[in-house]
Order: sequence, then C-alpha cells, then structure tokens
Amino acid sequence: MTTQIEPADRAAIAQFVIDELQANPQRLLPEALAQKVNTLEQGQQAIIAEQRVLAEGQQAIIAEQQTLAEGQQAIVAEQQVIVAEQQTLAEGQRAIVSEQQVIVAEQQAIVAEQKVMSARMARIENDLGSVKGWGLELLCARRPGMIGRGLDLLRMRTVDPGEVNEMAADAYDNSTITREEHDQIILADVIYRGVKASDRTACYAVLEVSYVVDINDVRRAIARANILSRITGMDAVSVVAGDRITEGAQTAAEAHGGISSVDDVIYIQVQNGAQLRS
Repeated sequence: MTTQIEPADRAAIAQFVIDELQANPQRLLPEALAQKVNTLEQGQQAIIAEQRVLAEGQQAIIAEQQTLAEGQQAIVAEQQVIVAEQQTLAEGQRAIVSEQQVIVAEQQAIVAEQKVMSARMARIENDLGSVKGWGLELLCARRPGMIGRGLDLLRMRTVDPGEVNEMAADAYDNSTITREEHDQIILADVIYRGVKASDRTACYAVLEVSYVVDINDVRRAIARANILSRITGMDAVSVVAGDRITEGAQTAAEAHGGISSVDDVIYIQVQNGAQLRS
C-alpha cells in the first residue's frame, strides 16, 4: 500500500533536509564523499594559509622595495652632492690653472726682461770697460814717469805714434820685419823710450793697456816688444798695465807660461791714476 504524502508535508521534509545539510552537510552524505569534502576543506584552509603567507611575503617585499627606493633616492641625492662638489673642484682647478698660466706668463715676461737687461748690462759693461781702458791708456801715455818708476827706468818719454809708424815702415822696407809684424807694432798701445837706472843704457818699453789684463794682453806685449827690439836693435821691455789682472795672465806675466823667452813681462797695476804695484 502506498502512503500518500501531502504537499505540505513534502515541503516540510525538504526544508528539514536543507536545514540539516546546512547545519551538518556530512551527516547526510556518504562516508567517501564526506572524506573528500574534508580533504577539500583542508586543502582550502592550506591554500588560505599559503595565501596569507604570500600576502605577508608580498607586504615584506613591498616594504623592502620601499626601503630600496628610499636608499636609491638617498644615493641619488649623495651623487648629486658629489657631482656638485666635483663641479666646484673643477671650477677651482680651472681657476688655479688660469692663475698658473698668468704667473707663468709673468715669469716669462720677467725672464725676457732679465735677458734684455743682462744684454744691456753686458753691453754697458763692455762699453764701460772700453772707456776705462782708453782712459787708462791715455793716462799711461801722458804720465810715462809713473810707468818708468815701476820699470826702474829713467828719462822716460812716450814715443809719438807717428815716430813708431816711421820706424816700422823703414824696418819693413829693409825687410827687417814682415808686413804682419809691421801692422802689429803700430797697433801697440803705448811705446816708451828711456834709460835703465842700473847702467844708463837706452831701451824701449812696449805697454799693453787693458782695464782687466788677460792672457792675450800678455802675449801681445811679448810679441810686440820682440818686434820693436828687432827694429831698433835695442832692448825692449814688455809691460802690461790695468786695474786688475786675470789669474792666467798673472801666471804668464810672472813665469812666462811657455809663451816666450823674451824679457820678463811686468804687470803694473794702475787705479785712480796712480801706480799701486808692479
């Protein structure tokens, strides 16, 4: 016999099943299916847990990225400061280089001026030496007694250049001397004639004058005294006079230095118009 269920009862039964399923769905499901549902729920919980972990990891990464971004910003700011300092240093270096160039240019100008001044001073010194030499030569020519005192000669007189020219020309005409020797003797600074105080014999003296006597003055005095001795047939003393004498010339004057075997070369120092020593 079939029992008839009223529609109202069916609705109540359906609602009961629904309520039971909502309250405890596993109660009305088969055991295998309930296990699967449990497994799925556990999997969902694990996924949810992993998602939380991932979310936390993402938050940590975001925080690190923010920290890195802040660090990069700080680095960029420091780099900008460094670039600004480098620009300042570069400008300072350029300024220093410019100043150095100015200083170098000034130094070069000073060196150039010093060279010009040195050249001028050298010319002035040479000119002054020449003037002093001419003045000393004129003094010696006008004051033969001053030179004679240093030579131990008496009755000293300065031989006129015209007389020297005549003697040299006659000696050249007689082939006593060569033309070169003729030209040498007429260029002698001063020639004197006097007598030796020791025996009163006549003699000549050939004087080479220079403000600073050097070895060439000594050589010329020796050579020209030799030429004059051959021209006159008389003794000729070689003499040099000046404000001072170089060491080499002094040695040659004292010991000949192998220059010649003619008479000794006598050095007479003349300063301020006075003979100081011989």
